[in-house]
Amino acid sequence: MDLRRLPTFHLSVSEVEPAVAYAGEREQFTVRIGGVHIPRGTKIRLLLGGGRGNATDWAPPQTTDPTAAEYTTAEASNGAKLSLKPLDWDETKLVGLEIVPLDKDISADDIITIRLGDTSEGCPGSTPQTFSQLKRHFHVLIQHADAWHRAENPPTLEVSGGPADRVRLILPS
Repeated sequence: MDLRRLPTFHLSVSEVEPAVAYAGEREQFTVRIGGVHIPRGTKIRLLLGGGRGNATDWAPPQTTDPTAAEYTTAEASNGAKLSLKPLDWDETKLVGLEIVPLDKDISADDIITIRLGDTSEGCPGSTPQTFSQLKRHFHVLIQHADAWHRAENPPTLEVSGGPADRVRLILPS
């Protein structure tokens, strides 16, 4: 799927906290999206990476064991019940989540909060990619009438190298 060719929409809320991740170091990441009407039953995809021009080795999220790494949760500010499942890597070749509001629409005033590596029940966090990247986009896709649309302003963070653990010097003899 070439994301650049999809029709776009604008999010009025599009953020990731913390704004900087350290390559390969686990942490809880909170992603907030809002500002678009999403009817109940509509598929929303949060892509952590994968696909053309979006390489990553970000660890895939899981939703079944709150004490294990990569445990991920989501909630809507209006209390809508959300279905949350990781994307099937074999089917999509993408790392991410599919979120579906089950019992109510999400209005443009509502915010969906996703916690990657939700530490509230013992999860040690989410493992970001192991390489630096100035702008790591978490693409947001919404399916309308069997066609996918992407956010023109996806949540973005910086992935930075961690502190040096050694220094090597090569000098002439």
